[in-house]
Amino acid sequence: MCPSPLPTITKDILDVIDTIYAIDDRIAMFEAFCENMGKLVPISSAAFLPATPLAGNLILQNGLEFNVPEKNLRLFCTYYAPLHPFAMNGQIPELMDRCHNKAISLTDVIPASRLAETEYSRDFQSLHPIFYELGGALGYHGKPVGRFGLHRTRKDRDFSKREKEIVTLLMPHFARALHEFEMKGGNGFRKTGLIMTKADGHPLYMDNEAKRLVKGPPWKTIPIAGHGADTASFLTEEGRYHVRREAAAKSTIFLDLLPVENSLKVKSKLAGFGLSRRQEEIAWLVVLGHSNREISDRLFIAEQTVKDHIYDIFEKIGVRRRSELTAKIMGLRAEGEE
Repeated sequence: MCPSPLPTITKDILDVIDTIYAIDDRIAMFEAFCENMGKLVPISSAAFLPATPLAGNLILQNGLEFNVPEKNLRLFCTYYAPLHPFAMNGQIPELMDRCHNKAISLTDVIPASRLAETEYSRDFQSLHPIFYELGGALGYHGKPVGRFGLHRTRKDRDFSKREKEIVTLLMPHFARALHEFEMKGGNGFRKTGLIMTKADGHPLYMDNEAKRLVKGPPWKTIPIAGHGADTASFLTEEGRYHVRREAAAKSTIFLDLLPVENSLKVKSKLAGFGLSRRQEEIAWLVVLGHSNREISDRLFIAEQTVKDHIYDIFEKIGVRRRSELTAKIMGLRAEGEE
């Protein structure tokens, strides 16, 4: 369990979230994110390092800096990362890998008095200079996106509990945005919608695309995804949209609204995987968000037969779960795919 407190979502927090999704340039988005977040959580600098999709190893390429010289980021990656107190405490990397999108401060791991005596602080932090750090592992749909850190100088105060809560709330949005850039090769976002709700379905945030598609309270339009089936879908005036559900923080849910290609295009793709005609039917119904029971009723076959067909479909297409199947058929890059 990785409990994450949920602070009251103020207009200032919503403004930062809007900034994350409004800018279609990765570097400009990071700079605007840091500047706007800095009004709520003052920082002197910040940095982000991507992680390899499966192992979660940090890589320098495509790193992002805010008031951090690139040479310092390179020095951190090549030498000082293993000396960071997070890395020296064996439980922290494990916690970060298990608990994506939870902010942890450096002084949660080591007292400030002891931090000042470490090689990391004496030889690396003094170069910048930084002292207090707040960071964490970013993840999207259970896969690592990278790690990022927010910094303050020794003359500043440490990060407060409230500030950690705010950053924890923003981290899933930052992770999602970076993931979207990666899927588009850094060239901007797909045209998707985002709704953030409480566990009971009460909406906390809807981006402009979601508002345009839903046109009213989301619970009246969008089926619940992730309860009994991995996927769900709904029909708009522009076509069908797939709903992908992700637990973002304590009592908070992300609903990604992804456009589904028309049936002719999708069925043309399915024909290339060597599926039987029945398997193509079932794969298409999975994309549309139907559960095994619903597919069974629709095709007048046993539910176990549906499960057997889906197992064979996964084997032929080379996926392990419904979300990966949907991503592959829709032409997206599934999480964890190079």
